[in-house]
Amino acid sequence: MADQGIIIDKIKWVIGKVSRNPVPLCPKDFLQLEPYYEEGEIYTHKLKCEECKKIYSLPREYHDEKKYVKRKLNSRIYKNMKFINLDDEALPIAEEKISSKDNKYFVTSLLTKSKVGLRLVVYAGEKGKRKKHKYSLSQA
Repeated sequence: MADQGIIIDKIKWVIGKVSRNPVPLCPKDFLQLEPYYEEGEIYTHKLKCEECKKIYSLPREYHDEKKYVKRKLNSRIYKNMKFINLDDEALPIAEEKISSKDNKYFVTSLLTKSKVGLRLVVYAGEKGKRKKHKYSLSQA
């Protein structure tokens, strides 16, 4: 069962959850298109619908077009992913924790170093409460 579809070069392509193999469909009949080889050809840029007998041209060789379609479909997934920037990973240099005399409030400071420079982060708030304040200063 297909779960994604895309139209590229006027041809409908679907990709299944299991095989992840792009399947071309006739835009008119929704029948799976087959590669169309002319005599003596070992590569083809054409697909044929057995229902309406129409031949569709591809800008790339059939197997290259399938790879391209798969990449285009995957790009929709990749576009919505969250990425962690390890190039910017901050390494802690120093950390200091201080509590108020009555032990009701806290202040935590953290100095980090990354490729972008030094950064000071200060957390402050009331102990036991979820709400806290965060201040961040970066080296200019």
